[in-house]
Amino acid sequence: MRQRILKFIVIISGIVAAATLLLLAVVAWIAAQPVPDISLENIERNSAKPSAFYAADGSLLAEWHTEEEREPLPADDIGQTIMDATVAIEDQRFFEHSGVDVRGIARALQRNAGAGGVREGGSTITQQLMKMMYDYDERTLVRKITEAIRATRVEMAWDKRDILSAYLNMAYFGRGSWGIEAAARDWFGLNSPRELTPAQAATLAGVLHAPSSYQPDEAPDEVVARRNVVLSAMLSQNLITRTQYDEAKATPLELVSRVSRNSDLRYPWFVDLVQRQLPKVIDSAVADRGGLRVTTTLDPQLQEAAEVAAKSFQSEKDPTVALVSMRQTDGAVLALIGGKNWSTNQFNVAVQGRRQPGSAFKPVVLAAALDVGIPLSREYDTGAYETPVKDGIWHVDNYDGRAPSARMTLESATVYSVNTVYARLIMDLGPDKVVAQAQALGFAADMDPDPALALGGLKYGVSPLEMTAAYTAMAMGGEYVQPRSITRIEGPNGELLYQAPGVAGTEGTAGEPASVEATRSSALSPKVSKQLQSVLHEVVTRGTGGNAELEGTWTAGKTGTTQSYRDAWFVGWAKGATTAVWMGYPEAQIDMDDVHGRVVTGGSFPAEIWHNYMMAALKVRPMTGLVAAPAPETGSPGTGNIPTLEEIGR
Repeated sequence: MRQRILKFIVIISGIVAAATLLLLAVVAWIAAQPVPDISLENIERNSAKPSAFYAADGSLLAEWHTEEEREPLPADDIGQTIMDATVAIEDQRFFEHSGVDVRGIARALQRNAGAGGVREGGSTITQQLMKMMYDYDERTLVRKITEAIRATRVEMAWDKRDILSAYLNMAYFGRGSWGIEAAARDWFGLNSPRELTPAQAATLAGVLHAPSSYQPDEAPDEVVARRNVVLSAMLSQNLITRTQYDEAKATPLELVSRVSRNSDLRYPWFVDLVQRQLPKVIDSAVADRGGLRVTTTLDPQLQEAAEVAAKSFQSEKDPTVALVSMRQTDGAVLALIGGKNWSTNQFNVAVQGRRQPGSAFKPVVLAAALDVGIPLSREYDTGAYETPVKDGIWHVDNYDGRAPSARMTLESATVYSVNTVYARLIMDLGPDKVVAQAQALGFAADMDPDPALALGGLKYGVSPLEMTAAYTAMAMGGEYVQPRSITRIEGPNGELLYQAPGVAGTEGTAGEPASVEATRSSALSPKVSKQLQSVLHEVVTRGTGGNAELEGTWTAGKTGTTQSYRDAWFVGWAKGATTAVWMGYPEAQIDMDDVHGRVVTGGSFPAEIWHNYMMAALKVRPMTGLVAAPAPETGSPGTGNIPTLEEIGR
């Protein structure tokens, strides 16, 4: 019996010794791990910075503040009140444990078991800090062990107040506020978190648990209820007095209005385009970190000319004007208007809007027809047209029920925008060929091979930016050039992150065409392109686009008007710049049959806005920047007296 007892004691002693050695080894291994850097310098280094956007002339357009942008503060500048509130609700034993709170984990397990689900977490503030700093995505055992080891290592090397201040500097408080400095400012308008009252500190500490769930602008009562829970915890832990508790609990939730730090923008519609294109030229994670210097293609003088032209036809109650002007040689967007008032409605019609193009889509149909050999000289009847389609009978009539003659060539039908001729043309051609041509010209949305394409009846519509690029291909000998708004991007330390292909250094100023090999593809044959140029020139000189004709300058373009005058377009080019103008109501399909006593067609306000903008643009950039488009060959059928390339100045 004694021998058995001795043997048992030896076994137990061995187990204890082995466990002790294992524990010592684990402690030694943890101590050997690198200490996570929670310094203010490291937090600032890894926080997002504002990015600066510049026009082509070097002038500042905007400072864009990214999401995780912080201004980390030392513990003394944070103040004791918010520290007390945070510890009271997030980690009551923060000043007692060593990074991992075994008692807290056991308590959480017990409460969760009793509640039948997860109601309380066992993570300490230090563990939560590690999660934020190392951006854990997965919830696995390995992740939790790694988090615990790092938390323990931090506790061995850093002061508790440093850990707590790092946590508050890293935390997200909702309302777009990253870090306690931003939270105190954005929630309560304070210059420093040291100014937080117990009620304010309890509010901010309360939302840390789930900032997306406690949104004061949507659910203020829930935020107040959570604040009062924090105040009760602070009272029970003797962090505030009963008088402070009663006063704080009786305090209403008073927040400052949410003000975007990005509200002070020059030309916000164009800046919106830059933001949309930024992740396409550099990694989105790099863009999100900010600190970038982004040089753009915008020409401020042309932008001002565009805004003056648009406002001259647009009051507050009038339809909206969208405008995109693009340099043909490299796709540079020189000017862009996407709506009336950015501060009240940030839907960018020039980029996001998808509206029916009406007859402005006819050149796409014509391009497909010319490509298969249908000549401009082919004649068609101009009377009303009917044909069976999958949904019944397709009936087409002309704009005013009449046509200049009973039969017309395809060329003249384009000049005068005769619907019935184009209805017959697409039935000869086949709608599928029009869809293929539209895709080659850069239209992204799905298009049904429907005969209605002949008149611009598209399933999803098109944007002014797409129309500008498509017409640029017609002007550029058939070469599609992808629109771009960014020339150069430099990182936080001045390192070059992106440069538009073919651009050397920082050469080039506003309006000067850079030597850029932009994203290009063949959309039309040179022969088809020249034929389109010829016909669209006539649209301006003797057709529906007469209001757009530029005195002394070769011009080409096309009008477009949809059913009941709900969309009106003019898209055209001159001197190397393609410009699209759309007018309508972005929020709904509203008839424009009485705007300042006029019916709005593509040949009215849009053509006039186009004309006024282009005339001003040519005065600002008479040669540089607005390089002349290739002209049709002199002597082409029906072209009349068209200047040669030399006469145009190219």
